[in-house]
Amino acid sequence: MTDNGLSFHGRYRDVAAEAYRLTARFVDRAVREGSVAPLRDGLSALGGLLAAARASEAPEGRDAADGSRNACAAGCGYCCTLFVEITPLEALVLADHIRARMCPEDAWSAEAGILRICRDGRPESVDWRIANRLPCPLRLDDLCSVYEDRPLVCRAYASRSWLACLREASFPFKEMPVPVDAAAQDVSGAIYNGLVFAVRDAGLETGVVELIRGVGLTLATPEAHRRWLSGEAVFAPAREGGGRPPGSAAARGQMRPATRRSAPVTPMAPPTA
Repeated sequence: MTDNGLSFHGRYRDVAAEAYRLTARFVDRAVREGSVAPLRDGLSALGGLLAAARASEAPEGRDAADGSRNACAAGCGYCCTLFVEITPLEALVLADHIRARMCPEDAWSAEAGILRICRDGRPESVDWRIANRLPCPLRLDDLCSVYEDRPLVCRAYASRSWLACLREASFPFKEMPVPVDAAAQDVSGAIYNGLVFAVRDAGLETGVVELIRGVGLTLATPEAHRRWLSGEAVFAPAREGGGRPPGSAAARGQMRPATRRSAPVTPMAPPTA
């Protein structure tokens, strides 16, 4: 039960309720200050909530409730070609990170890559993304350039097999599921539910948008964060291309595997811990 009487259900209802309370507080502060900074702080707190919930379920010495270990490590970026959906709030934080926290060279590379894809392609189209095997333009020098502010869905995605990621990427016309931490996905879903309802109850635009399109729209829209914080539907144009509207049962961030590719990818070296 949240402070406004909203009830969540399911195994992770307490996580969803805490995510609602956290989000309500940092969104209220952001509205009063007209600033992205509280949104960044809030997303960091939600990331901590996700990490704590995952850790509480994992046996000692393991990474997940099923006893498996996380195969992800710096330098491995197969998941950075997946179709990713995020909330408007996360798009604002990512855009602010590019312009306020990156060095000028990296900011130029990231922004130019995003705007070029938005201009010349259709990042919100799953089929277009699969056909073009498009890497995330925020991946610079084989690393996530926005790692500390990365979306919750990226934080929750954890492969259990590097070889499975390689097989999925190397055989473009076969369904080869990658084993992931299912509990982390469920916890992430609960947190997104709390976030989306808190943003909605604050009278702000919610729903989800494709990551590249959403960040690109933010970068191209003057005073995007102030307009969003004032209640304007800044991200409506991004949803017209395929994002889901507020109130959709699936209106929370998610990643979709690109199981059909135009050509095999070049294998990456195994990640090192």
